[in-house]
Amino acid sequence: MDRAPASRLPVVPVVPVVPVVAPVLALGGGAALLMAERIGFISEAAEQVSTLLWLGGWVVIVWALLLLGAQLVTLGVQLHAHRSVSRWDACSVGATTLLLGVVIASHPLWGTGSGVGG
Repeated sequence: MDRAPASRLPVVPVVPVVPVVAPVLALGGGAALLMAERIGFISEAAEQVSTLLWLGGWVVIVWALLLLGAQLVTLGVQLHAHRSVSRWDACSVGATTLLLGVVIASHPLWGTGSGVGG
């Protein structure tokens, strides 16, 4: 079996998926929650769409939180092993944390319904 020399093997670029997907999910979840809030009480049909957007937004936020946790574990392992952390990963963790903090603070899970402040 002939094998190509190591210098002739194709180079496949490594695309960091999690550092890209986590902030995108956080932004998408925030957008879904904002849309749900804006169209919630226009009509009966809009309220049904609003409920689906609200639920979908929180599902996406939970996935973003899980990916953020995975990123933090990975960064912790890298730091513990005294390996350098890329700026891209550090910026992604910071951006995701900031986005999730803003979204969760502005759309709390409880205390925002029609019975609040009654």
